[in-house]
Amino acid sequence: MRVLHAPIEIAGQLWEYTDALRKVGVNARKLTFEEHPFGYKDDIIIKITGATHVYDLVGAEIKIFTELVNSFDIFHFHFGESLIHQNLDLPALKFMGKKVLMNFWGSDVRLKSIAKQKNPFYSDEMHLGDDNLKIEKLKIISRFVDCAVISDYELYEYIEPFFKNIKLIRQAVDTEVLQPKYPEPVNERPVIVHAPSRTNVKGTSFVENAIEKLLLKYNFEYIRLSGLPHDKVLSTILNSDIVIDQVILGAHGILSVEAMALGKPVVCYIREDLIDKYPSDLPLVNATPVTLEEEIEKLLQSGELRHEIGKRSRKYVENYHSKITIGLELKKLYETL
Repeated sequence: MRVLHAPIEIAGQLWEYTDALRKVGVNARKLTFEEHPFGYKDDIIIKITGATHVYDLVGAEIKIFTELVNSFDIFHFHFGESLIHQNLDLPALKFMGKKVLMNFWGSDVRLKSIAKQKNPFYSDEMHLGDDNLKIEKLKIISRFVDCAVISDYELYEYIEPFFKNIKLIRQAVDTEVLQPKYPEPVNERPVIVHAPSRTNVKGTSFVENAIEKLLLKYNFEYIRLSGLPHDKVLSTILNSDIVIDQVILGAHGILSVEAMALGKPVVCYIREDLIDKYPSDLPLVNATPVTLEEEIEKLLQSGELRHEIGKRSRKYVENYHSKITIGLELKKLYETL
């Protein structure tokens, strides 16, 4: 079994999936066309230079495709993209008998009409991409892939009309590298961290409005991180007491998983209709823009509560998001194709 993950790095997950597979004995590689600005680990990087026209770009991609195609049996693509512009390689891979998966991660498939119907906090300003183009792309991709993969059920309803075979594979983190540092039960000045990649999607205005009010009553430090290398973000979270992920999107991302792995209580909004889709021991502190101040205040009032949730958070990640767990799930999925 020879597996290629490509071509766009999503919050470090291409590397984590690839390395997870290696840890369970699968020959897997990661390929991207450029380094990620946040410094995620790389495997194969093939930079295309000198392409002044789309035809030059496609020609270079075709050359890369022909050089790689016989080296792999399974092609696991991400974010709706593949090795050649406009997914032109998908029909060829199907004709050659290769197994192909497409992993969707969020804005690549999220449809505004459904998101606004399901989520009272979803707004036009949050939305990325043209939904008509997304639908057309999903129709094309569904003709050629063996399986669509999602990391949480918020994405299921967007792609369900197009794919017969949809599998859930959660985000992966390295629990050997991310060692926990639980919040001290007694801490006179706890640290709260918020690390928005996009402030309008994470609900940063709601977060900082709540923080401003709470600073009038409690002694704590608030840190907002933006545009920093991944290792700097993790080191800051490691030395924090509370992490706030997003409070308007309705599902947690990789930041929540990384923070939980580091033993932190995480505040995040999970849509009410999705709660029972997660394992019953999910330890996230569920908060909306309406309840955010109240939920943060509870954590500020009790160091014991912060410590206890941090412990449960680490255990949850070990059970559901560790590399061995995800590697075995991926391997089992590939064997069924």
